[in-house]
Amino acid sequence: MGFTICYSFQGKRTVIEHPAERLSPHDALSHALSHALSHSGVFLQERLSSYASIVEMAERFGVIDVRWHRSIIHPSVPIRLPGTPLAGSKS
Repeated sequence: MGFTICYSFQGKRTVIEHPAERLSPHDALSHALSHALSHSGVFLQERLSSYASIVEMAERFGVIDVRWHRSIIHPSVPIRLPGTPLAGSKS
């Protein structure tokens, strides 16, 4: 089983799936931040070691409201689920 990670960035809600057996708050926020920034052409050069530093960087770049939970699907790669209310559509 994997995890569903939801976050807001630049006014849009995005949902990604991440295959993992466990997911810490640090890892969930890291995945959300790197996903959001990579779609903006920005790539993190290093892994931030502390949870406080990753929270600070996420807030600085505008990645907010990160939430995650176990999902029932387990894709081989993270995917964006377009067209859902959480993926940025205005409903």
